[in-house]
Amino acid sequence: MANENTAFLEHKTMTIEVVTPVCIADSNKLNTREYLYDKNHGKVYLLQPVEWFKYLYRKRVLDQYERYLMDPRSQDIPPYEWLKNTLGPQAVAPHQWGKAVKACVDVYARHSFDRSQPSGGRQNGRGRKKNINDILPAIRLVDGTVYIPGSSIKGMMRTAILIHLIRRQEWAGRRRFYWQQIQKNLAALKKANQTKNRSEVKACTRKWNYIIKDVERELLCILNMDKKNDAINDALRGLRCGDAILVKSPQEEANAVHTAIVQKIDIREDSEVNYVPLFLESIIPGTRFRFSLTLEKKMMNQIGISSADQLLGIVEEAYRFLNHVLQPVFSNRKLFSSLGESNAYLGRNNGFLHKTVVLALAEKPKDAVPVVREILCAQFRDHKAGLDKQIAPHMLKGTEYEGVVQLMGGVKISSVH
Repeated sequence: MANENTAFLEHKTMTIEVVTPVCIADSNKLNTREYLYDKNHGKVYLLQPVEWFKYLYRKRVLDQYERYLMDPRSQDIPPYEWLKNTLGPQAVAPHQWGKAVKACVDVYARHSFDRSQPSGGRQNGRGRKKNINDILPAIRLVDGTVYIPGSSIKGMMRTAILIHLIRRQEWAGRRRFYWQQIQKNLAALKKANQTKNRSEVKACTRKWNYIIKDVERELLCILNMDKKNDAINDALRGLRCGDAILVKSPQEEANAVHTAIVQKIDIREDSEVNYVPLFLESIIPGTRFRFSLTLEKKMMNQIGISSADQLLGIVEEAYRFLNHVLQPVFSNRKLFSSLGESNAYLGRNNGFLHKTVVLALAEKPKDAVPVVREILCAQFRDHKAGLDKQIAPHMLKGTEYEGVVQLMGGVKISSVH
C-alpha cells in the first residue's frame, strides 16, 4: 500500500527562508487611528480592536475616546499621545494593555509624511517622527503569529510553471500565434488610451484577459474531465501547498518578533528612489517557515512535472528569467546582490500575471514594453507612460531595512531531506 501511495502521490516538507523583507499583507489597511505609534522608541503596537475597547472601558475613558475620534481638531494627535495625555505616562506602558495589543513591531522609516511637522533624520534605522501613515499589516493566525498562506505559495508556483511551459522550444509556434493576437489588440488599446475612450479601453482590457486566459487554458486546463469547467480540468489541481508556519529556533525567546514596519520605495531604472507614503508590515530577513507540498503525479505528469525537485527547479528557472530581464535595465547592481541565495520572489515584486505572461511570450524583453505600458495606462489613469522605455513598469518595489535599500520579496525555498 505504501508503494502504491508513493507512486500516486509525492509529499515533501519544504522550508522558506526570508532573504529580503517579504510583504504578504492583510486586505485591511490600518489608518493612523488604528494602531499605537511610540515615536521615541520606534515601535508600533498593533491592536486587537475588541480587547482595545474593553481596555478603554475598564479605564473609564471609552466615551472620551469616541469623542476624540469624532473631533476633527484631534487629527494631529495620534492615539498613543492621546492615551498618554488622558491617563498619564503610566498608561503607555505595554504591560498595561494585555490582550489589547496583538504585536509590537519595530519601525524602519525615513519619512513620516506628517505635513505639520518639520522633516528630520533617523536614529538607529528607526523612525522618530510624530506619526507614520497607513499601514498594510501582515497576515496572522488567530494567536497573532505571522504566517504565509499556501495560496500565495501556489500562486507564485503557478506563475513559474506558466513561464516554463511558455518558454519551451516546442511551444515556439504557439508563442508566435499568441503574440500576433497581442499585437492586434495593442493598436486598438493604444488608440483608446490616447482618446480616453473608456468603453473602448474596457473592451480592449477584456480582450487582454481573454488572451491570457486562453494561454492558461491551453497550457494547464488539459485534464478533459469536464469541458465546461476549467477549474476541474486544471492540471494544477494536482499541486497542493499548505500554509507556511513559522519555525522558531530553540534559542528564540517566546515573544520574538519576526516582522517590521518598513516604508514602500519605488526604485527607478536610474537608481533614483522615491519614498512612498505607505508602510508595510513585512517579514524580516532570516525568518524561516515550513510548509507541506503534495504532488498528485497523475495530474502533474500531464504538464511534464513528475517530482517536487523538478518543480523547485522550475521555480528557480522562473526566478532567473525575471532577473535576466531586470538586471540589464536597473543600474544598481547592489539591489540584486542583496538577494543573496534567493531562488524565488514571494509577495510584492512577484509581478502581476499580465506582465509576466507577456514577458514570457515576447521574443525579446524589450518587445513587451509597449504592450505592458498600454495595459498599465488602461489600469491606472495616472500612469506615466512616457517613462516606460526600456522596461514596463519602469520601477521596482523596494524598501529600506537596517539602512540598506533592498528589493522586496526575495526568499530561498528548499526541501527538507
